[in-house]
Amino acid sequence: MLLSCEKDISLNLDEALDRMGKSSELMERALLFK
Repeated sequence: MLLSCEKDISLNLDEALDRMGKSSELMERALLFK
């Protein structure tokens, strides 16, 4: 993930993963290891 490399961007990783997971069923499965 490129966003985690940016030092000047405040990023809540849990929130980012939640948003990505909700964007598609495939991403949700991949992130939640279902």
